[in-house]
Amino acid sequence: LEHTAMAVGFNPRQVVYTPDSGTLVVASDAWLAVLDLTSSDLTPQMVQLSEDVVHPPVAEEIVVDPQGQYLFVRQYGAPSLLLVDLLTLETTELPLSGTPTDLDLSPDGNTAAVVVRGSNELVLIDTRDPQAQPLILDLPPDELLGSLVYSPTGERALLFTTAVPRARVTTWDIEDGTFVVRGLEKPVRSIKVSPDGGTATIFHTLEDAENADPDSIFNGQEALTMVDLTDFRSNALLLPKEPTAFVNSGDGRFGFFVMEGSPYLEVLRYEDLLYDEVRLKSSPVHVGVLPGSTYAYVNEEHELGRLSFYEPDTGELKTITGFELNSGIEH
Repeated sequence: LEHTAMAVGFNPRQVVYTPDSGTLVVASDAWLAVLDLTSSDLTPQMVQLSEDVVHPPVAEEIVVDPQGQYLFVRQYGAPSLLLVDLLTLETTELPLSGTPTDLDLSPDGNTAAVVVRGSNELVLIDTRDPQAQPLILDLPPDELLGSLVYSPTGERALLFTTAVPRARVTTWDIEDGTFVVRGLEKPVRSIKVSPDGGTATIFHTLEDAENADPDSIFNGQEALTMVDLTDFRSNALLLPKEPTAFVNSGDGRFGFFVMEGSPYLEVLRYEDLLYDEVRLKSSPVHVGVLPGSTYAYVNEEHELGRLSFYEPDTGELKTITGFELNSGIEH
């Protein structure tokens, strides 16, 4: 393990690797630092992101194409994308009809999808020929859609807004190009799609929608909704607290989350859109999934350290504390 300190620009905010892991790019507010990881000299090559060096638009998001040649940069308040050729470090502006609010790469990497909320457009750029004329799709009117989440299968995507409290999500069928606006119990905070593309877990804001039913049991409450992305069945759940950590199982059958101060591991069963609560021995702080399995692990608060493992297919919970873990160490 080697450590190399370097200056990469003020306020570094995102790091991406090219698919071959040969190049590392660090985006800061006004610069890109490009490092050739195959070289013994790790001096970064700096790329200036704006001619305005006094008040440059802040780089908010970067994605790299599957070939590792082109990098796309979304900048705050800039009505364009910045295209960076990582082979030559030349930059080109790709003009848009307004300021983009989200930038995502399709699962196959062939499309950079740009949401332009102000002009109600979804701009699709071919990453293999990014300076060609993009495909522009009109989004449903009056939705103010600003964020997009792809399904890992590439069959569909979900669009939503966090700019205003609206209890709706829009599904985009990528093959036929159709958009369908669907109602929810509460506005959207964030969305996670299971690895198999079968289920979306929608985390809601505590704030209620502009036109919320005054008699709704969800008013003023934390909540989430599971949505089956095949037939769009859904199940909305009231929550006592805001989730602090969430993870999907690798096979897409389960979701796991924990809440601060709540002594439970919450298990979402995507096959039937129901859930289980698993009582833990102490308060959880983090949840993850062991690679290649459905086992969830939970880090818990304990003076000696505590770790629990849960297998959702069998319902088996195993917990070890620090002294038990340490006793197994051989010197």
